[in-house]
Amino acid sequence: MKKILFLMLTSLLLVTAACSTGNEEQTNEGQNEPNTEKPESDAPQEDTGQSDESDSTNLVSGVDQVLGSIDELKTVITESPEDTEKIQNVGSEVGEKWDEIEKTVEEKYPEDYEYIEESLYPLKAEVEKDKLNMEKINQLTAETEKKVKEFKKKL
Repeated sequence: MKKILFLMLTSLLLVTAACSTGNEEQTNEGQNEPNTEKPESDAPQEDTGQSDESDSTNLVSGVDQVLGSIDELKTVITESPEDTEKIQNVGSEVGEKWDEIEKTVEEKYPEDYEYIEESLYPLKAEVEKDKLNMEKINQLTAETEKKVKEFKKKL
């Protein structure tokens, strides 16, 4: 019994020593590199307004991309309602386009974000199913398109 305990403690000690050796190398590497981070200052920075304008431009562009993918989904539903795979692919594209602007919309327009997501998330879930409910997908697509267009008018 004592031999097993001794072997286990010795093994644990060796493993611990080996693990801590690797951390020292990483720590030393970081010390030799020059400091590339910007120093933080306590002074307030001027707001030039350029970032707001570019965010707004990016948001409008992103909303246009979401609307374009919704239009594409509507077209696929109309032209080939039996092509489940194509509907699923285009439906997931709608979600991907929304994901690109989702964080900005959530931060700057929280009420609109919630309003849009009330129909967008069910749409995303519906198009991912194996057996598609086309009536529900059509309804959710129309609702989502309407909400996104209303949001775009606010921008």
